[in-house]
Amino acid sequence: MRQRTNPVEELPPDDPGAGLRDAFALLLPIRRQRLRRSERQQRQHELQLKRLREEERAAAGQLTERQSDYQTLRDGFDAAHLGHQTLSQLQRGLQREAQAAGALQQQQQQVREYECRCVTQGERLAAAQTETQRRQRELEKLEMLMQENEVKP
Repeated sequence: MRQRTNPVEELPPDDPGAGLRDAFALLLPIRRQRLRRSERQQRQHELQLKRLREEERAAAGQLTERQSDYQTLRDGFDAAHLGHQTLSQLQRGLQREAQAAGALQQQQQQVREYECRCVTQGERLAAAQTETQRRQRELEKLEMLMQENEVKP
C-alpha cells in the first residue's frame, strides 16, 4: 500500500473566518508588492521620458544653430566668391556649403528621431500609469473586502 507524500490535513471548521483571513494574509503582500513594482516602473518611464525630452530640446537647439550657420554661409557665398575667383576656391566654397547642408540634414534627422522616441516613451508611460492605477484599485478592493469582513492586516 502506498503512503501519500502530502497528506491532506483537514482542520476542523472551528473558526469560519480563518480561511478568509488566511487568504487575505496571503493576497495583501502580493498586491502591495505588485503595486510597488508598478509604481517603480512608472517612475522609470517618467525619468526616461524627461531625459529624452531634454535631449530633444538640445538637439532642436543645435538644429536652430546649424540652420543659422548654414543660412549665413549661403548668404555670404556670393559676396565671397563673386568676381575673379579661381575654380579651386569656388569648389572649396561649394564643398563647405555641401558639408553644412549635410550636417543640417543629419541634425534634422536626429531631431525627428528624438521626437519619435519621445512619442514611444510617452505611450509606455501611459501604459505604466494605467497599470499602476489598476494595481491600486486591486489593492483598494482587497482592503475594502478585509474591512467588510472585519479582518485586520
